[in-house]
Amino acid sequence: MSTRFPEYPFENPRYPLPRLSVEVAVMTVQDGELQVLMVPRSEHARDGRLVLPGTFVTEACAFGDVARQLVMQYVGPGGWAVEQVGVFSEPGRDPRGWAVSTAFLVAMDPRTLDAYVAGRAECHVVSVDPDPDGRGVSLSHYDRRVLAALDHHSIIAEGVRHMRDRLEGSLLPFRFLGEDFTMLELLQVHEAVLGSSLDKSNFRKRMLAKTFPGGLQLQTTGLIEHGPHRPAAVYYLGKS
Repeated sequence: MSTRFPEYPFENPRYPLPRLSVEVAVMTVQDGELQVLMVPRSEHARDGRLVLPGTFVTEACAFGDVARQLVMQYVGPGGWAVEQVGVFSEPGRDPRGWAVSTAFLVAMDPRTLDAYVAGRAECHVVSVDPDPDGRGVSLSHYDRRVLAALDHHSIIAEGVRHMRDRLEGSLLPFRFLGEDFTMLELLQVHEAVLGSSLDKSNFRKRMLAKTFPGGLQLQTTGLIEHGPHRPAAVYYLGKS
């Protein structure tokens, strides 16, 4: 027995329709610091605040596809993995009217992000300092505080919580790295997302013993990276 629901006509004033939008938090970790891509507000709101790349949805489509198009617009083509982090629907979140936003996250390695946004004045790679409890974030750019317009502080904070939930059970942390990486770089990704320091020795043992989704494990390339610190082994994620 099927259930029939009453049919309501569109544009019925008793059931106002919100405007729908998509926002994308393109995040990276560089030198142990969590960062996010932000852009200036539109010409109609010159208040100096920054926002995440976003757009209103004007036709029927999958929101994930809109998110990928935004990443291509601001960063460039690529097989970007977008992950939905939440829906934001507070009636007063946008002074222009009721707008419901679906927010997505894209994790990207810093060299790729830097290469795409270099020389583009409208793109700002902003430092993110997450609260230890995950309830909020502080934003800065060249040591100057950044204010996010609308509720984009909340969207970024939700993105951080999403990443924390997926640090151990997904491949998300490796999207912040190149194909080859050191254990220190992997540690810095975890510490940047968690907002706290980890014991290096225990972290190394845990990562080397861990099997990641798809049966992947850390494999050594046989190469050694030399730098200001002691030589470090170079790893990649693969099957043994």
